[in-house]
Amino acid sequence: MGHQQPEQMNKPATFGRRKVAPRVCVVDSKPHNQKFLGETLEELGFIVCKCTQVGELSGALDTQTPDLVVVGLSVSGIEAAAMLEALATKAFDGNVLLLGPRDSLMVRAVQELGERLGIAMLPTLTTPFDSGGLRTIVAKLLPTEAVPNPIIDAAEALNEGWLELWYQPKFNTHTLQLSGVEALIRVRHPTWGVVPPAYFLPDKTDPHRRVLSEFVIGRAIDDWRNFVAQHRGVTIAINLPIDFFQDKESVERLRRRMPDHPAFEGLIIEIDAADVIHNLDLAKYTAKQLRFSNIAISIDNLGSEWP
Repeated sequence: MGHQQPEQMNKPATFGRRKVAPRVCVVDSKPHNQKFLGETLEELGFIVCKCTQVGELSGALDTQTPDLVVVGLSVSGIEAAAMLEALATKAFDGNVLLLGPRDSLMVRAVQELGERLGIAMLPTLTTPFDSGGLRTIVAKLLPTEAVPNPIIDAAEALNEGWLELWYQPKFNTHTLQLSGVEALIRVRHPTWGVVPPAYFLPDKTDPHRRVLSEFVIGRAIDDWRNFVAQHRGVTIAINLPIDFFQDKESVERLRRRMPDHPAFEGLIIEIDAADVIHNLDLAKYTAKQLRFSNIAISIDNLGSEWP
């Protein structure tokens, strides 16, 4: 587990002030709704479970009481009502968020039923919705105290196998076809759920920084081979720190990892603009050398500091 101060460890683990992630159960019969809601809520810091019917929801309440239940009204109003009655029977003291069409009589009826049953109903999330609207509604449910920083040791994450790569799709604006993906590193912690990089990436002096970079490269190439086998080849972009390229052996290992496959169109390495500014000669030299191995350098996070 990550390092906590002694006084933090003695505090009661009550919701809203605890250091663990809140839990949410997503109830929706449409897989794409479940997937989007689940991924967005995980990114916000929730530990997510999913179910499609009343029986599954009752089981979730028995095993691990969630702090939030999200009910997508792609299920019928009768099923949604039964779910609220099941929550009331279990004396559920968390919050419920309904997802449904704006000005829907069914949504209004289910919302009013929840209020009559004494359930804490959040404002309805109307469809179509986006991650920003969902974030606004559930923000008050997230822990109010600052999360310890860093909450996870990089070496521990590596040794325990908690590291994952998540892929953000990139689309061609003219054809609307998938043109590539960007790999984003995450930790899936057994207590805190999905943890963003800010809480586990080591600083420049930590030897595990290079090991993490090697993990990202290896996993991305393995995943590329899986993409080719299951669908088709895509161009993958990964993020690496500029100091990775100061070690010639690391650069050579990177080159040797490139797939010898006709579908491989190359790898894109994104380097933070601030690092490029302070190491411009190294960035230019690296870009020229890696071109011969079908690897491109992209400058990330361009901002007002760019000269």
